[in-house]
Amino acid sequence: AAGLHGATMATRRELDPDSLQRADAALELVGMAALADRRGTAVSEGEWKRARLARALVLEPELLLLDEPCSGLDLAQRERFLDTLDAALGPPGGPTAVLVTHHLDEISTATISQALLLADGRVVAAGSVEATITSPLVSRTFGMPVEVEHRRGRLSAHRTPAASGDPTTT
Repeated sequence: AAGLHGATMATRRELDPDSLQRADAALELVGMAALADRRGTAVSEGEWKRARLARALVLEPELLLLDEPCSGLDLAQRERFLDTLDAALGPPGGPTAVLVTHHLDEISTATISQALLLADGRVVAAGSVEATITSPLVSRTFGMPVEVEHRRGRLSAHRTPAASGDPTTT
């Protein structure tokens, strides 16, 4: 079936029984089993991203590269995708993931253990999420005062009022 963004996926009729079973399991994992026969052009952006995750999981990869996977998603679709990602990455033996994001609230401390902060192509900090995603290091990364919170297994960041004369306020 034709899909969005120029990608195509095999139709269910084209899959061998083993591949079909893996595809069905992956679609179930990402909450897309009910839409298995729908064309790629007839799903939302969030559904399309979950279907692409399922397609990757069918291959049973050791490593998933996720470059800003939540871009273009509204709040509800983003949360569904992140829940799906947690389910896919959570089981022992599941794939390792490299998640690239500018949004700390997309980082789940349940499934993401290591972090790398970059600014202008240079490493600011690297290590465990707890040691790396801190207010001082994130502030240095973004060049503005930021308060980072770890809450309910997720991260969040908010700009804090800058001190008088701080050039990041202009």
